[in-house]
Amino acid sequence: MRQNYKLKARNILSLNFPCAAAVALFCTASRVILLLMSAVFIYLGINLARFTELLYPEYLKHILYILFFAAAVCCLYYFFITGFLGDRWFLGNDGNYKFRDFFVLTDIRLQLKILYLSVYKFLYRSAVFMFFQLPCAVFSTIFLAELRRSAMDIILFVINTIMLITLFLSGIYFSLVMSAKLSFVNALLTEDKSIKLRQLLRTASERSGYCSFRLADFRLSFFMWFLPCILIFPVWFVFPYFRQSDSLIIKTALNGTDR
Repeated sequence: MRQNYKLKARNILSLNFPCAAAVALFCTASRVILLLMSAVFIYLGINLARFTELLYPEYLKHILYILFFAAAVCCLYYFFITGFLGDRWFLGNDGNYKFRDFFVLTDIRLQLKILYLSVYKFLYRSAVFMFFQLPCAVFSTIFLAELRRSAMDIILFVINTIMLITLFLSGIYFSLVMSAKLSFVNALLTEDKSIKLRQLLRTASERSGYCSFRLADFRLSFFMWFLPCILIFPVWFVFPYFRQSDSLIIKTALNGTDR
């Protein structure tokens, strides 16, 4: 089943691979840049007093505070919108999509939905990740306390280290599984732009319930594909291939044709 999705993705990408690669790389690069710009603006806003203590009167400092944080919010806003546009492009791509289709804008009401859902997804994923990493955090605290208290036998040290790594990786895996339903949100929103937020989240949870583990396993199967990306050049091939394959399994799950 996993290979079928990858084969279908290759067949689709064979029709418009340059466009798919351009969209995947543009979306990723622009989101990284927007996130960095937001961090810079937040840093400047927080440390504004240090830079402007002798240069401006007080009211100008307040104006600069507002400008810096407004710029940070705008960067985060377009960070979320760009993510949705990328998902929408690959979800709809049948081999005939062009690069310009990525820039088809959405109405303001849909953009506000995207913003709300993006914040919700970030908070949900963060909470789930921290919850499943809690056993690892507790174990590592006890492990470090024992190391400081006295010397530990080498065999016991190795066993505890393996246990720590196992807890950490297990936490990552189960957080991926529990967060899988959020991957269906953009697909549902693309299908029905007028859907209510509560109904959207409920539908995403219901439709993803039976395939959360499958989706997590499918994404982890690309781990070895991403390792060569440290050489930069393979990114051109891996990113569009992963995103197209991921979109196919999401669409298939929503249609209920993979049960």
